[in-house]
Amino acid sequence: MIFCDIHTHILPGIDDGATDWEMSLGMVKASWKAGVRTIIATPHFLPWKEDNHTGEVEILCRELMYRSRECLGIEMEVLPGQEIFYHTDMEEKLSKGEILTLAHSRYILVEFETGASGQKILDGLDRLRLAGYFPILAHMERYSALRSGNWLRELKQRGILLQMNMASIEGMRFKPNVYWCRRQITENMVDLIASDMHNLTSRGPFNKETLRWLKKNVRFSRRRQLFGGLPQ
Repeated sequence: MIFCDIHTHILPGIDDGATDWEMSLGMVKASWKAGVRTIIATPHFLPWKEDNHTGEVEILCRELMYRSRECLGIEMEVLPGQEIFYHTDMEEKLSKGEILTLAHSRYILVEFETGASGQKILDGLDRLRLAGYFPILAHMERYSALRSGNWLRELKQRGILLQMNMASIEGMRFKPNVYWCRRQITENMVDLIASDMHNLTSRGPFNKETLRWLKKNVRFSRRRQLFGGLPQ
C-alpha cells in the first residue's frame, strides 16, 4: 500500500524539526521504506514569531526532492504546506499568500493550544470553513476537551477533518491514551493519520509495527482513506 504523509517537519533548519540535510534525507529514506511516496512538509507557522520562513518552504521542498533523487536514488514527492497555529487573522493571511495551504489546495492544517476548549476549536475551524477552506485539525488526540462530550462528532458534522499522529497508537493497547486513540480509529472518528515526524528517534517516521496493527484491525479501503492524502 502506498502512503501519503500530510504532516511532517522534514525541512532542515526551518523549525523544531530536521536540523540539517542529513537528517532530512534520513527521514525520507525511512518514510520510503515504510511505503510513503508523497510527503507534505508542514513547518510551523506561529503568529508571534517573525521568522516563519513561508517563502523558503517551496524552495526547500524542491531541494529535498533533488537531494533525495541524487543522494538516495529515491523519487519522493515533497509538497509545500504549513502547520498553522490558529489566530484570528488567518483568513486574511491565507488570502494574501502569507501562510500556506497544503499542496496548493484549499486544505489547511491547523493546531490550537492543547488546553483550548471544545467551543474555541469548533468556532475557529468553522470560521475557516465558512471562509472557503477545508480545515484539518492537527493531532486531534492532544486536546483534552475533545475527549468528553460530543465535540468530535460536532466537528465531523461540520465537515472538519481530524488528523491523528501515528505515534499516539503505538505501544500497549491497555495504556489509556493508546486505547482511546485506537478506539477513535476503529469507530471511524479519525480521517487522516500522519507521522508529525520531527527527527529519526523520539518523533520519527511511520512505524512498521503500528502499520501491522492497522493492517490487522482496519479494512483496506479504510486504510486507504487514512493514509491516502488529501481527499479529492
